Amino acid sequence: MTALKLLLPTLCIVHTATASNTEIGIRKDVLDMSDDEKAAFLEGLYKMKSTPSKYNSSFSSYDYYAWVHRYALENSHIGANGHQRWNFLPWHRGFAYLFEQELQEISNDASIRLPYWDLSNAASTNAALFDESFLGGAGDANRSHMLSNTTRLNCKDWPIDFRLIDGTHMENVSCLARSFGLFRESLPPEDEWEKVLYAGFDYDVEPYNDWIAAEQNLTQNMVVSFRARIEGLGGLICNVSGNTECKSLHNAIHAYIGG
Repeated sequence: MTALKLLLPTLCIVHTATASNTEIGIRKDVLDMSDDEKAAFLEGLYKMKSTPSKYNSSFSSYDYYAWVHRYALENSHIGANGHQRWNFLPWHRGFAYLFEQELQEISNDASIRLPYWDLSNAASTNAALFDESFLGGAGDANRSHMLSNTTRLNCKDWPIDFRLIDGTHMENVSCLARSFGLFRESLPPEDEWEKVLYAGFDYDVEPYNDWIAAEQNLTQNMVVSFRARIEGLGGLICNVSGNTECKSLHNAIHAYIGG
């Protein structure tokens, strides 16, 4: 078993309870999903996209989760949880669990699971990123890298709530955009993950918050913890120290996908 596969249960909650909590469900590598499982998962996402959120009915169920994650990212410096602090991993674990529960609830199907993606397996990467019949597809460079009409998450079928973006794309529509390799040439290789897994870092170190560390000029504290290395250190550490690893691991995945 590779080091990366050992990491996946930590990041992706591979084992989780069903909505009724009567049995244990197992998440699958996207590569191992059947056609029926993929179809049910996509149908569930479409239902979330068209169902008002139980937390804020001005958003769809799906878009509310997108708003929560964006708020947590953009406001981490004022206390919003989820990024650049000790709770990066447990926050996302809970976030994914709640999303999965609501997906099961709206679909009326407790068997639906969030899939995971094994970056150490080229076939799994291809199934996750490039399969246009599921969640994949490259953006069109001639149309602001918006997903093409051949994908299941194209502009018509998967419009983006304008409140979730800073502006619009071409043709006054908002669509998912992906630009593989534009900001980073490749995904982080397995040995980059192994260096973190086997380095013996503490999970996190004082002050357990990158923003406070920057304010106190404790930049070294921002690069020696397991959490910071997995998260990818982020733009904050780049700005204060010029660190060259700012797009590593988790953040490198965002940079490679470009969307």
